[in-house]
Amino acid sequence: MALLAGYGLANYLWKLRAIRTVVQLLSTHLVISSLTVRVATLILVVLIGVVFSFSLWIFVRTARENIQEG
Repeated sequence: MALLAGYGLANYLWKLRAIRTVVQLLSTHLVISSLTVRVATLILVVLIGVVFSFSLWIFVRTARENIQEG
């Protein structure tokens, strides 16, 4: 939802005439700093850790133990 809202808001802003004239005056190019790479790597490591932890937690007991308990 946040991605869609951000996309819609960005489209609305680009339609504004004042934004277009200011952006045309600026020289724009993509810059990826080392901090950006580190933050993205940290987020990815945390995400993989959470997914791995949940997968271990789900399969703590075998299917046979779950059936016998139920």
